[in-house]
Amino acid sequence: MSAKGEVEVVELTPARQSHARRVAEARATIPDFEVTAALENGNAPGPSPAALIHAASRALRAHPRANSSYRDGRLEVYSRVNVSFAVFSEDGAVHPTIFDADAKSLGDIAGEIDALADRVREGTITSPEVSGATFSVTAVEIPGFARLASILQPPHVAALAATGSTLTLSCDARVLLPPEAVDLLTSIRGALE
Repeated sequence: MSAKGEVEVVELTPARQSHARRVAEARATIPDFEVTAALENGNAPGPSPAALIHAASRALRAHPRANSSYRDGRLEVYSRVNVSFAVFSEDGAVHPTIFDADAKSLGDIAGEIDALADRVREGTITSPEVSGATFSVTAVEIPGFARLASILQPPHVAALAATGSTLTLSCDARVLLPPEAVDLLTSIRGALE
């Protein structure tokens, strides 16, 4: 027996292995920074994923650099605002996409989130439903924790995480400067408040 005691080797599922590769690649290849802001609603529950997507998608229209990707020293700025959201399971995180989120009402977004999250839990989500995103949102309630930051999902240049009333925007430093990130987060916070 070693100093660590008995060792149990647990094989990761293919989905968890894929997730591990993606986040390792992102951390190794994207120079990122974060900006954080608190909503003025104090200790009230944080905004719903639908509210976050609704606010972020409208803010992305006003800040198109954040709705782009960095490729070989150039920006590819997208005409559509497609926002993914995190659904967590034992196999990791799955990110279904709300296509053209900036053109949808809060109610429409909420309905799509419910339907897509159900398909993730049932294992019936399709590849097209988890592709094509230009921005991502993660919302979790973690009692006793004040902040969560997202790892950028390539090719995204920005991602929003919310824990209660705290918003954290992760940004690709090759594309967004800190003042641009602050402006974007201020727009999102303003839409939520």
